[in-house]
Amino acid sequence: ILVSSGVPMMQALEIVARVVNNVEYSSAILYARRAVSEGMNLSQGLSNSPHFTPLVMHMLKVGEEAGALDEMLGKVADFYESEVKYTVDRLSSIIEPLMILFLAVLVGIILAAVMLPMFKMSGAVDL
Repeated sequence: ILVSSGVPMMQALEIVARVVNNVEYSSAILYARRAVSEGMNLSQGLSNSPHFTPLVMHMLKVGEEAGALDEMLGKVADFYESEVKYTVDRLSSIIEPLMILFLAVLVGIILAAVMLPMFKMSGAVDL
């Protein structure tokens, strides 16, 4: 978004590095910024980082060659957004049954804690 809005690449990379919460990604972006300042392409600067997939690197390279880096960066953002959504959906599909099982066990324990003393008291009373 920054690049397509006319913000220079160096300034955009610096802003992104400050905004990113992950230290590893931030340092990779700062390394790429240094590489770009030395005349390398963005894809070359990010290629040393293990955090970016080969698909993302290829997309950046194609964007640079086609002169449509801002569009490709948008597609990369969409790619990562879909990856995060898929991971969250998968994780929640795993956690949901575990939470139901945990709650069932908890309800069973509470029920047993309430009912067992009642049964013991009713057994102790002779009519």
